[in-house]
Amino acid sequence: MTATHVRPMTGIRPSSDARCGKRIEGPTMSMRKWLAVASFATSYSTYAMADSDGPSPRAEPAPVSTVNATPATPLRGAADGATEPKTGDEATYMLTEAVDLWSRFLYRGVLFDDQWTLQPSAAFSMYGVTAFVLASAAPDETSSVDYVGVTVGYAHSAPWGTIGVDLMDSIFALKVGPDGVTRSLSARYAFDFRGDGQGSHWLDVTAYYQGPSRFPLKVQLGALVYNDPDYSKYVGLLYPLKVGQGFTLTPEFGTVISQSRLWYFTNNDPINVTNCALALSRTVDLGRGVMLAATVQFVVNPEAGRVNFVSGIGLHM
Repeated sequence: MTATHVRPMTGIRPSSDARCGKRIEGPTMSMRKWLAVASFATSYSTYAMADSDGPSPRAEPAPVSTVNATPATPLRGAADGATEPKTGDEATYMLTEAVDLWSRFLYRGVLFDDQWTLQPSAAFSMYGVTAFVLASAAPDETSSVDYVGVTVGYAHSAPWGTIGVDLMDSIFALKVGPDGVTRSLSARYAFDFRGDGQGSHWLDVTAYYQGPSRFPLKVQLGALVYNDPDYSKYVGLLYPLKVGQGFTLTPEFGTVISQSRLWYFTNNDPINVTNCALALSRTVDLGRGVMLAATVQFVVNPEAGRVNFVSGIGLHM
């Protein structure tokens, strides 16, 4: 089924097509967010939307190993597959910064908006604990793509793979007026902690396992635990494959369990397939600790009846 409703208040994302000017799935951000993003871009770290996927938040995001997406994957572009900073016992601490430009913003197969978006990010890791911040802004301030995501997670690495858990807070600034379409911004959106599906904060908990290099399957189990009346549940699988010449091919498959009216826009079917993606990415070392990352991704969301092609390029430090 394709969602057709528009979220009714701050932090609510309208339906999957809404972001492209028809149905809106996510909240918006004001010019002050643009200024914040501009200042933050100089030291932004990108985690991995080979992930997917934020957002949270209300649009088909997303956006870390695959295309723009979240730690367990913080929202970053097109899918939860992007590259996450190293965690565990490998180093005392690690600081990463990045700024990415995406042609569209998706998260776990859900489209946030059908326009170019700038996503600066930063991550700090120490002894397995990681703090990740991602901002997203688009030229059209009435889009549903503008938001700030804050993720805190822990990961433990062993010879048999890595297990971890992430808590992501996706903060949106969109409010829908009485007509159900007009959006207005609230200067206090960051302090709107209502948990009735109308607040600005959406909390997602994702547990994951990623196998060792010989079998790098990644399994994600996510659930919206705050501000979502349906407590939306997501199951995702990714498998990055080295295909030579420095390229990585990552197929991804994700389903939503039962109904998710405000997040993934699914009905009450037991299984709702929302994310069938294939991403091709490559990272080039530019020297002095700077990496150029490029990704193209083909994403199908059977539940919403949408097919998206996403491309992104960014500098990671």
